[in-house]
Amino acid sequence: MSNKEIYKRVNESWQLHRSELMELETQEIQTKCKEIKADAACGSNDSRLKKTTLPNNVLRVQEASETIKSLTAEVNSFSEKLKRSHDALEKENFRKELKRAKTSLLFSTSELRKAQDALRKNLGVKKSEFAKHLSP
Repeated sequence: MSNKEIYKRVNESWQLHRSELMELETQEIQTKCKEIKADAACGSNDSRLKKTTLPNNVLRVQEASETIKSLTAEVNSFSEKLKRSHDALEKENFRKELKRAKTSLLFSTSELRKAQDALRKNLGVKKSEFAKHLSP
C-alpha cells in the first residue's frame, strides 16, 4: 500500500470520526437547552438560526457519512474482484465500476466536508447564543 493510499484512508477515517464527534456535540447542546429551558439560546425569535437548521445539518452529515461508508465498501469490493478476475472482459468491467465508485466517493467526501463546515459554523453560533444566555 502506498503512502498516498494510507493518507487517504486515515483522512477518510478521521472525517467519519469527526462527524460522530460533531453529532455528539450537537446532542449535548440540545440536551442542555432542554434541561434549562433556555428558549433564548435554543431557537427563539432573536436566535440567528432557524429551529430546523441544526437538525438539517446533522442529517446532512449523517447521510454523507453513510454514503461514504457504503462507497468505501463498494470500492474495496470492486478492487478485490478485479484482483481475483482472470477474464479480460470481466476485468475491464470491474475497472469501469471501480472508477465510477471512486469518482462517487470523491464527490461524497467533498459533500461531507461541506456538511461538516456548515454544522461546525452552526454549532459555533449555537454555543455563543447559549453562552450569552447563561452569562449575567
